[in-house]
Amino acid sequence: CVVTVTQPNQAPVVNAGPDVTTVMPSAAHLVGTVTDDGLPGPLTIQWSQLSGPGTATFTASTQPVTDVTFSAAGSYTLRLSAFDGEFTRTDTVAVTVQPPNAAPVVNAGPDRLTVITSALHLAGTATDDGLPGGPLTIQWSKLTGPGTASFTAPTQPVTDVTFSAAGTYTLRLSASDG
Repeated sequence: CVVTVTQPNQAPVVNAGPDVTTVMPSAAHLVGTVTDDGLPGPLTIQWSQLSGPGTATFTASTQPVTDVTFSAAGSYTLRLSAFDGEFTRTDTVAVTVQPPNAAPVVNAGPDRLTVITSALHLAGTATDDGLPGGPLTIQWSKLTGPGTASFTAPTQPVTDVTFSAAGTYTLRLSASDG
């Protein structure tokens, strides 16, 4: 008498990997894992989008490791599933997609006329989108002119400036978001 003893099928083990943050338009790299005992048949793997404000596009949706791009910034939930012919198992990963960084918007104000003995009040503006997350660095400087320009608060958009000599000066207000 010949007796064959087989192992019962075990469900696949699925891990969608750690949560990810990316900045548009860069792809997010997903590092999922799927393991199975090979029973009862071939393993089918599939990435899909459960939620999010736009569309997620996978480069290799049938592989556990893939890249994904997004049509809009926001929070997405993606699912990795595996089916072994009998059992299906899933896991999810959260992806935060940040908008692309835009340059600061700077306005030094209108051209002005002053007398040499008076301080000139400059009311510039500098705004930013808050990305990439660092502080906004502001700087007034003199580009051209016959003398020196002395700013009372050169790292603030609103400042006073005095000049050492009469003439025409070109001043610059710059801002950097890092």
